[in-house]
Amino acid sequence: MKARQKKRIKDTAALVKNVKEMHDDMHSLYIEYDLDLKDFFLSLAGADNNKQQPELKTDQESKTFESHDISVSKENQSYDDQPDETVNSKKAPPKTKGRPPKRKIKEVYRAIMKLCHPDKMKMEDLEEREYYRRKAALKICSDAYPKNDYEALIFAAALVEIYVPGVSEKEYIDNLNSLYSKYNQSISRIQTSVEWAWGTNWDTLESRYKIVAALCQSQGIMLPEKIKVIEKLINHETK
Repeated sequence: MKARQKKRIKDTAALVKNVKEMHDDMHSLYIEYDLDLKDFFLSLAGADNNKQQPELKTDQESKTFESHDISVSKENQSYDDQPDETVNSKKAPPKTKGRPPKRKIKEVYRAIMKLCHPDKMKMEDLEEREYYRRKAALKICSDAYPKNDYEALIFAAALVEIYVPGVSEKEYIDNLNSLYSKYNQSISRIQTSVEWAWGTNWDTLESRYKIVAALCQSQGIMLPEKIKVIEKLINHETK
């Protein structure tokens, strides 16, 4: 493989790395926002002790609701319920049609392990940046190999500039672009989730009230008076 082709693969892998890091950070925030939203509804359930409130389930269907600074769609599923190969999915694994042969998967895996095995890294006097680059590739490789996740293996190889004989430039680029697209799609689902709207509108009471009202309506939860909800929102944010 020529230098120009290798550079193209390296640059594409860098883009995947950036979008993956953004996705992982956003997913961590999404989990926090989801827990915070559920915590608020537990608090809201105590707003009227004479009325029993059902448990909030943010993975249920909710309606679309909008305000001047928020436009969130929950017509079908929450972020966690939507199919996404980059996060845990309850769907059955895809059919093997079109997948690379196991021989090729093993070749990519072995090439990565040959360079990134912990024993080898201990023997080499690596610069800190190179050490962590290989360590990151090793982690991706170790997670991907048991799942026969060829895209992730290609990504791990490209991160440490491993160009496996028999794997063309097009095969590298196609798999990297596919992985990039999946992370982008997952980011879009996070950004359009109710949980994300809740977390990012912490300073806008009216927007948060509309989120609460929409969830209550969609899930059959009795909505307290608006003034009580606003008071709860203020107390929740300042506790």
